[in-house]
Amino acid sequence: MHNWLDESVWNSECANSPCFMKTNQTNEYFTYSEYKVIISKVCTKIYAIISKCLSSGEYMQIKNTLILLKRISLFYPQSKDAADKVDKLLETL
Repeated sequence: MHNWLDESVWNSECANSPCFMKTNQTNEYFTYSEYKVIISKVCTKIYAIISKCLSSGEYMQIKNTLILLKRISLFYPQSKDAADKVDKLLETL
């Protein structure tokens, strides 16, 4: 996923991949800009969930969130801004 942050790499590896088709009936594929928008929305939703779970105060939610963060740390967060936000959340623990 980190390789796909570069547009030229994304275009060579993913631009015409069946995984990035909009629908099966048409041969339309997601563009790089559409891909970036989708990834941004997904990362925003992941941050909202992480924030809610870490601020809940419940032991199991916090523990499971930390396990999740450990497992997705290679892929999330992708931006420095999001990483700083997650760090601030973790500092409050």
